[in-house]
Amino acid sequence: MSILKEHITSGLWDGGRCIIRSPRFTRLPEYRDGQVVLMVADLYLPEDDGQVLEGQRFSIGNGWVASDDETEIVSHEDGKKLKLNNNTALGHLTDSLADAGGEELEKVLIERQKAGQPTTPFHVSLFDGLDVTLEQKEKEFKTDSGEQATQRWYDVVEFHGYESTGGKPKAAAKPAAKKVAKKAPSKPAKAAADDPTGDAGGLDETVLERIRDVARAANDYDEFLATCYSDIPEVAEDEAYQAVVDDASETGICAVTWDAMGEGG
Repeated sequence: MSILKEHITSGLWDGGRCIIRSPRFTRLPEYRDGQVVLMVADLYLPEDDGQVLEGQRFSIGNGWVASDDETEIVSHEDGKKLKLNNNTALGHLTDSLADAGGEELEKVLIERQKAGQPTTPFHVSLFDGLDVTLEQKEKEFKTDSGEQATQRWYDVVEFHGYESTGGKPKAAAKPAAKKVAKKAPSKPAKAAADDPTGDAGGLDETVLERIRDVARAANDYDEFLATCYSDIPEVAEDEAYQAVVDDASETGICAVTWDAMGEGG
């Protein structure tokens, strides 16, 4: 790299770990005079003091029509099939995500398909909560008028999963190894699950009920675990509560809560 080049910047974020939040397909008056739909999203930077890069733009090409609630692309003005050009910013992001995500991402998408959830880049749900490491890329090209121009975009170089519904990254403090279901439950965990008052082991019933609320809302144990660690401070800080949520056995608080929901429904 030239010595001079080291002092030049595009003014854009160079990349790093981020979580994509609040994505929407919309039009902006300052972008192509509001005539073109693009995806706009906020990037939360967990490793940069929680900085948020608001209103980041990801182009998708011309002629696309978004739904009124801005959650999906519904059609193209020319009747084209819903296929995303990989030369657009969102196309680059999606194409590189598929490569970086590999089998881990495929498992997530397969589960979403089974649940009847959309898994295409034309739905913002694919990107909402996406936890990835991005790298800024660029290339030089000539415009139709012969002028030299630069295209810049972000490629996914590492896939970390999806964050929970809370405001922090997906359970980075507790890796997936915690999914072991055959281990014997610890005494606090079994007591909290078996005791209808939830007061066994001297644990706060209010906190235990919040844990049960997370279980009721979770689609699976992984989501339950991630949400507890990210959304409930007592779980992140106290080993007694960690023992409760880490118990993935049939007598754990998560499984017992699900059983109770089944009996009630």
